[in-house]
Amino acid sequence: MSNKQFVGYWKLRSMHFAEPSEMILNAGAPYGLRNDVGFHPWGISVDGRLCYSEDGDVVTILGRQGRPPASSPFVPLWTPDEALALVKECTSYFGTYLVDPTVQLVHHDVRFSLNTAEPSRLSRKYAFIDGQLILTAPTLFGELSLIWGRSTP
Repeated sequence: MSNKQFVGYWKLRSMHFAEPSEMILNAGAPYGLRNDVGFHPWGISVDGRLCYSEDGDVVTILGRQGRPPASSPFVPLWTPDEALALVKECTSYFGTYLVDPTVQLVHHDVRFSLNTAEPSRLSRKYAFIDGQLILTAPTLFGELSLIWGRSTP
């Protein structure tokens, strides 16, 4: 498989743990919601974009919808609580990607991330089902599933 199936813009449809660990369930996620699909750490109102370019670049941003606006457009003037909310309820990174069809993995080689604790290579299992891109990855909290639908820039 070439990268062609990945190339373009994607909109986040769902982010959840099918079988969350006790660690995340006990973490006190204030917006967490459990339903028949799994545990949604930011609730079901999440938003995000993912973009794969033809020449191998990837960029993504995702977060919880409904976050209250910060008190200032200038980040250094944010309160500590506003800064903490950004870190807890939003993530983004950019870098390059490589598709390995032999094991159904897409590797994101991160050059910059809002979450500096993320490893420099994020590997995700992938599947294309009914026009959606489904990325799954093991985490400390269980297997995370991100379901993306096609979007426009």
